[in-house]
Amino acid sequence: MQRTRGEDHSGELREVASAAHELLMAQGSEEPGALRAARERVLVAARRALDAGCSLAALAEAEQAGQERARGELRSQLLRRVERSARRLREADREHRDEIRRAAAVGLGTREIAEAAGLAYGTIRAIVMRSESDEHSIGVRSGPSNGADAATASHPDGASDRVAGLGGEIEFASE
Repeated sequence: MQRTRGEDHSGELREVASAAHELLMAQGSEEPGALRAARERVLVAARRALDAGCSLAALAEAEQAGQERARGELRSQLLRRVERSARRLREADREHRDEIRRAAAVGLGTREIAEAAGLAYGTIRAIVMRSESDEHSIGVRSGPSNGADAATASHPDGASDRVAGLGGEIEFASE
C-alpha cells in the first residue's frame, strides 16, 4: 500500500481493502440485506481514506487487493453453485421437452402446445420430430450444398430416410 505525503495511511487503506472484500462477499452471498450495508461501508471507508490524505491510486490499489482476496475465497463456492444450477437447468429442460412430447403424443395441436410452452411453433415441431426420430437411430450431419443440416434415420428394416432442413429437399431412399 502506498503512502501519501509522507504519512502512514495503512489503517485507512486496510479499512478500504476490508470494505471492498466485504462488498464482494456480499455480492456473492444469498443474503439480500448484506449488499446495501457493504456498499455503505465501502463509501465510508473511502471517504475516511480520502479525508486522511490518501491518494486515489492508493485507494484503488487497496480496493483491488480486497476484491482479489474475496474472489479467492468465493471462487470454489460460486463455481459449485454455477455447476449445480447448470445441472438443474439441464434437468428442467429435459423435463420440459418430455412434457411437450407427451402433449403431442396424446394428440394436442402443435400450435396449442407452442402457446402453452411459450415457444415458437417450429421449436415444438423440432422437439416432436426429434422424439419421433429417436425411436430409430439418428445421425445429424452437414447437409446439401446449401449447408443446411440433414438428418438420416435408420429403421430396423434397413431403410433409411434423409431429411434436409431449411430450403433443402426431402429424400426417402432404401438402402
